Amino acid sequence: MPESRITKIEKQKKANKRFSIFVDDGFVSGISQDTLVNFGLKIGDKLDSRKLREIEEKENLFKAKEFALKLLSFRPRSRKELKDRLKKKGFEQEAIEQTLNRLEELNLIDDHKFASMWVEEKLRYRPTGRRVLEQELYLKGIDKDIISEVLDKVYSDIDEKDLALKLFEKRKKQYAKLDEDVAKRRINNLLLRRGFSYQTVASIFYKWKEMMGE
Repeated sequence: MPESRITKIEKQKKANKRFSIFVDDGFVSGISQDTLVNFGLKIGDKLDSRKLREIEEKENLFKAKEFALKLLSFRPRSRKELKDRLKKKGFEQEAIEQTLNRLEELNLIDDHKFASMWVEEKLRYRPTGRRVLEQELYLKGIDKDIISEVLDKVYSDIDEKDLALKLFEKRKKQYAKLDEDVAKRRINNLLLRRGFSYQTVASIFYKWKEMMGE
């Protein structure tokens, strides 16, 4: 685009903090208020193709940040979760990396804190063994060293057998109505799916009659 001039800057009706930019009386771009202020754009300013690219790059970065903040307003997320969502939304790699790095600088992304909170919530509402927690955190993109550190701390205060017993107690009544072999098979499958070790499952069976009140 040859060098032209901004002929109109118009506030958009459906978006409070967005503006339409017109060059030589033709619409060229919609931008946020932040981008408008950042570049100090005003009617009469020259706007060549290089400057327009700079504005578009800044606007894409702004949109990526706004989208990431919206996601974080619903719940904490790992860096990988945000990266995947931004990529799916169509943002370019450079804008994604800049956005994630900035959010980390602001402590709005912290994989260690995220992993700790996630494990705490998981164990509070859904008793789960270490093996499954490791797998799920890995899929969320958490570094293996962080996973080990977080889970080592958690399981220094919690006995996995106690978690398995907590889960068993929640299902105890429905198992009491079943044939013993069927009940044992179901609790065995449940505990293994939840990531409890074979040793932990065996400890449940060792005290089966006592726990079932027989």
